[in-house]
Amino acid sequence: MGESFTSYSTKRGGSLLLLRSGYHTAGNLFLLAERDNIVVTWLVRFGGFLMMFLGLKMVSHPLEVVLDVIPCIGRLAGDLIGGASGIMTCIVAAALSTLTIAIAWLAYRPFFSIMLLGVVGGLVYMMKKRAASKLGDRQDSFNDARNISGTCKNRQRRLCLECVLFF
Repeated sequence: MGESFTSYSTKRGGSLLLLRSGYHTAGNLFLLAERDNIVVTWLVRFGGFLMMFLGLKMVSHPLEVVLDVIPCIGRLAGDLIGGASGIMTCIVAAALSTLTIAIAWLAYRPFFSIMLLGVVGGLVYMMKKRAASKLGDRQDSFNDARNISGTCKNRQRRLCLECVLFF
């Protein structure tokens, strides 16, 4: 056994120094270093997601505060919007974090990166399509309500408040 530690020179010209207490084989040191890298990578990814979630939550928080000011229903409305914005913020932060990871992987793992970009793109497309269909349903119901005006008991051309509320 030697009296000092020196780094190992790799074939690419870099240096490598793995040091652990106890007796370990070279293969075991590499396995432990690989495991440590995986743990650190996932901690950084989770930290990035958490920071993105907190940042988006801070951006949406003023809407919650504005609704809290309304008398009688403000607290309930603020809490409802706070919960809904928390769920939406979590979804958006997850999508943006996945997008960030996919872009970072482009150089090292292009297949997985393209797969992740496809998944995020597909989810965004599905969400847009669903939102457009819901908007279309609302437009259809609005048009149906306009057509009810012929049955208005007040015989007005426009809908009266009574017809809107009870039909």
